[in-house]
Order: sequence, then structure tokens, then C-alpha cells
Amino acid sequence: MINNIEQILRLRNYNNTYIKFILIMSISLYSFTILGHHSVAEYDRSVVRELEGEILTLHWRNPHVRFSLRIENSDGEEEIWDLEAQSVNGQDRRGVPRDLMKVGDKILAAGHPSTRKKNHMFMTNILLSTGLEIITQEAGDARWSENTIGSTLVEQRNDATKEAQGIFRVWMRRMPPGLFPRNLPLTEAANEARASWDPIIDDGIMRCVAPGMPFAMLGRGPHPIDFTEQNGDIVIRAEYFDIVRVVHMGETGNVAEQPLSELGYSVGHWENDDLVVRTSRIDWPLFDRTGVPQSQSSEILERFSLSNEEGTELAYTITVNDPETFTEPVTAIWTWQWHPELEIEPYECTIEAD
Repeated sequence: MINNIEQILRLRNYNNTYIKFILIMSISLYSFTILGHHSVAEYDRSVVRELEGEILTLHWRNPHVRFSLRIENSDGEEEIWDLEAQSVNGQDRRGVPRDLMKVGDKILAAGHPSTRKKNHMFMTNILLSTGLEIITQEAGDARWSENTIGSTLVEQRNDATKEAQGIFRVWMRRMPPGLFPRNLPLTEAANEARASWDPIIDDGIMRCVAPGMPFAMLGRGPHPIDFTEQNGDIVIRAEYFDIVRVVHMGETGNVAEQPLSELGYSVGHWENDDLVVRTSRIDWPLFDRTGVPQSQSSEILERFSLSNEEGTELAYTITVNDPETFTEPVTAIWTWQWHPELEIEPYECTIEAD
């Protein structure tokens, strides 16, 4: 447990004095109580709130589009709300122009309020004064208008062409995505670590810390991946945080001698047309973004399979075996679709000043 606290603290953007203080207090208190907070989700997805007001600031940048909204509450008092939406790349792909809104515009916004931050909300829909509704999340639905933008990817094509070369092309995750089991088979230590998770200070992604495996392959939003061959190995590029993985093909050396890293060390082989990848030597403290920990004993098995006759769908299966976190291996399955019109765009995450 102490090792997990130390690893999570590496992600916190505090000065050294404060980190040392928190670490000492955490170790001291651990013998008496479970640390910290018990909420594992910052936004309450069961609640949708509507806010009408004027845009004060507007920032189009990754990991989230963000702006502030001045509203008048039910008591006639002014409030400033901080609103977030999915990434710039995701909005671009769904055809939402960056100049569609500007400071001073009056809008109606809907979304899920934060369970941790006052006057903070993750947006799902925006209604402009023109009557145009912006759907700001993937696979979202209209709320107020039939005149919408952002509900689907622009210029989608699924037809196979001569450019198709097995898995070596650009793929986009099909919605809805596959998920790991809702009730993960956590060990007692993993449950305790998850209970201490604080998404506000422990989520490095919001400070532009690129995630390690397995979340590097599981990132939300419409971000594509592609596969290329380089010197006999396979390179997997994920637009999400500009992640690049190298799969060492046919290697038979001692993997245990490889250095630890956030993405681990991946070894692959072909089973007919399926790419099978085993990854170990992972030095990343988190399994996901809900505080489930991950140990350095974690091993990941992935399989990439062309799953239809046209060769336009790629089935993905990932199994994580981490005996320090799970009482049994956990598996997720989902599908990517081929999008020959897409390219991997720079992610260029920008840290936002509060």
C-alpha cells in the first residue's frame, strides 16, 4: 500500500515539501484508517444540470475544451461556473468549428456536475442563440433541437480500398466501447488503495501526464490508432497523448532483464492474421482513472483480429493479470473501425492554469 501511495504522489504537481508532508501523514494514518476520499468518479452521471449564461473565457486545448460561464442563480446572485467538454481533437473530428462560439456569447449548457468541485460541470450539450445545438461528447444525443452538430464523425467511410494492408492502417474505436467488468474482482489491498483515490489531485491526465498501460490503449474520446512496421517490429501510435508503443516481434530474450517503463515491454507474434502482444515490466501505478491500482507484477495480453470479411473492423481483446490488484484476470473486448480518411493528429496537451 505504501508503495502505491508513493507512486501516486509522483503524479501530483506539488512542491517537494508538500509531497513529503502528505507522504509522512499518509504512512502514519494508514495503520488507523483508510485514507482519503471514497468517491471514484468526479462527475455524477446520473444528474444532468442546465445552465444559461454568458461565456467569459474560452480555451480550445487538450485534454479538454474548457470555458467559464457567468450565470444568475435562483436567488438572483451571480455565479461563475467552470465547464469542460471532450478534447479538441474529438470536437474537430465531429465537425465542431473552433470559431462557433466566442467570449460574450449567451448559451444554454447541459452536463454532469462535479461531485468534488464547486460550480464545475462536464458538458454534454450546448444550445447557441441561433438555435444550433452542439453535441459535445461522442455518441451523444440531442437535447433541445433538431438542428445539431457534433453527433457523428465527419466524412466517415467504411469501404475497403487498395490501401488496406491487414492491420497496418488507421483505426477508430467504434461506439459504444467495450468495458471491463463493472464490479472488478479487487483484492483487499486494491480496494483500500481505490478508496484513497482523489481524482482532483491524483489524476495526472488533467496535468498532461501521459498514461501508461493499459489505459494508454483505453483512452476516451474519438482518437484513432495506427500500426506500422519498422525494422521488423510493429509500432502502435495512439493519437491520445501522442503515445507510441513498440512491439518487439518474435523476440525470445529474457524480458525480465528489460527496464521498467510506463508502457512496459511488449513482445508480439502472429497467429495466422491475428497480432498477439504480451506486455510486462510496466511501471505505472494505475489500472484506470477510478483509482484502481496497478503493480509492477501486471501482465497484459492483447489480441488484434480483423473481424469481418471486408476487413474494415478490428476486434480488440485485452486481458490484464495482476495478482496484487485482481483476484482473477479481467478482460475487455471491443471493436475498431477502419477510417482511411483519418490521420493521426498531434494531441498537444496543454496544462491549464487554475
